[in-house]
This record gives sequence, C-alpha cells and structure tokens, in this order.
Amino acid sequence: MSETGRMRKIAATLAVTAVMAVAALSVLTAARPSEKALPAYDPDPARGEVLYHAGGCISCHKTSVTAGVTGPPAGGAEFPTPVGTFWPGNLTPDAETGIGSWTAEQFVDAMMHGISPDRRHYFPAFPYPSYSKMRVEAVLDRRANQNTL
Repeated sequence: MSETGRMRKIAATLAVTAVMAVAALSVLTAARPSEKALPAYDPDPARGEVLYHAGGCISCHKTSVTAGVTGPPAGGAEFPTPVGTFWPGNLTPDAETGIGSWTAEQFVDAMMHGISPDRRHYFPAFPYPSYSKMRVEAVLDRRANQNTL
C-alpha cells in the first residue's frame, strides 16, 4: 500500500472513531424524559397494581429474612444469573430502606432508563430495556400503587 493509501486509511479510521465517540457521548448525555417535565397526569393506583403483577416485580424483589428485610417486595433475596449473583433492592415505600423518598422523576429514571437516584446504572441486572417501552403514565401508575411497592 502506498504512503497516500495508508494516510487515507488512518484518516478514515480517525473519522469513524470520532463519529462513534460523538454518537456515544450524545447517547450518554441525552436528556431523559425525567429531565423534562413529566406529563400532567393523575396516576391510577389500581392500574399500577395490575402492572406490578404483569411485570412480575416480585420474582426479583423477593424478601430475604437473612438480608434483614421483611414484607414483599422488600428485596434482598439472592438472585443468581449466568453473569453473577445480584441482590435486588427494596421496593417498599419505606423512606430509609426502600424507595419511599424517591421523586416521580427518580422512579421514572430507574424504571425506564436503569439509572438510580444517585446516577448509578442498574445494568446488567435490571430489565429496564423492556420497561423503556412503557408510557411514562404507566410508570407513574406503577409508582402510585403503594400496596405493592
């Protein structure tokens, strides 16, 4: 390959790398729905309970007596997967140990984007790619149901 050919190949590689870096940065810094105003909506707790059961939330957020938490869906039970063992969190409305102090925006971020209130990513264990297809109103319904949170 000639010197000109090598230089073109290097330039093309750098251009592709730059485009990929810009694309990755835009994905990582893109505004999430919760950074925009949530829709004016009166959540439906009954619909939220249906979504709780349909989503199988309790299958991951089972209570573990050994974890020192009680009452479903308090989480803490060991959840073995092919990529390691996870300990799902407490979904109860308790403000100290559960999600009771979370804002609606934080709940939407967790459900739809897999981002915790302290901005950590829940991936790979949290199935937010499935939940990301939900309407924000449905996620707010889910949050409104305190009987199964």
